[in-house]
Amino acid sequence: MANFVTEDVVDIASASIGLETEFHMDETGDRAWAMIGRSIDSGNPIMSCGLVSPFESCLITGYLDSPRKLYIRGYLDEGEDYTVVDFRPWYGWCHRKFGLMPLNLIRKGEDPDIPMMIRESLKRALRMAGEGRVHSDYCEIHKAKHVLVSGLDAYLAWAGAITEKPSTSAAHRGFATSLNMNQLIDSRTAAQNFLLDLCGRVRPSALLLSRAAEHYAHEILALRQARDLIPYPQATPDKASERMEKLLGDDERRTQYAKLLRTAREEDAEALGWVKKVVEGGLT
Repeated sequence: MANFVTEDVVDIASASIGLETEFHMDETGDRAWAMIGRSIDSGNPIMSCGLVSPFESCLITGYLDSPRKLYIRGYLDEGEDYTVVDFRPWYGWCHRKFGLMPLNLIRKGEDPDIPMMIRESLKRALRMAGEGRVHSDYCEIHKAKHVLVSGLDAYLAWAGAITEKPSTSAAHRGFATSLNMNQLIDSRTAAQNFLLDLCGRVRPSALLLSRAAEHYAHEILALRQARDLIPYPQATPDKASERMEKLLGDDERRTQYAKLLRTAREEDAEALGWVKKVVEGGLT
């Protein structure tokens, strides 16, 4: 599952549909405001992140000069109304310094080379699977060291951590667990659909790709079972906290969750084995 730590996901996604991006971070207020104005005035919205909760990507679509405000579409926005936020300093991810929000300026680029992007996507999946520990940094906000683990190793790190009784806020840990699981199910579903789509595009490799997709289907089933054990806390903060403490306090539930994560890892590894055969044999 690509993320901002290991890959420039905005740049990759943009290139796949013929767009270019230009990333800026921690610009001065006036410089960032000028960039936003020029881009919006030319008809190009801007990708950003963390302007509203949850800290996911959003789209800056307009601005107001006095006082300085931004019109955005946030991750959870519904309906036709735009969210309006103040133009203000932003803390960013935990290991980032205090500064201005990240800006991804977007403009028309070259038409995508689809065969090349297909080959690179499969190579990227194999590369990311073997990354292991990718980042470790001290967080001033939480006064703790954050270690980020990527690829197949992440399943084992997650399984090991979930078997331990939570020593910190159960609500926070439960939310993070549920969010990660939802994103993982979504990404593996996308991987399955992507591989099945490729079967129709590169017929000589279709059998290998379909076998990889089959393993992702098995993985998705295991992940959904895990999600049912510790579901997303659809409740008020107080009730969500109580619910998460009960769920995460259940030793048998956490043990089963970890077992399903290890099953998911095995299926993922099997799928990647078939992808590797396609890459080594030449995509045809």
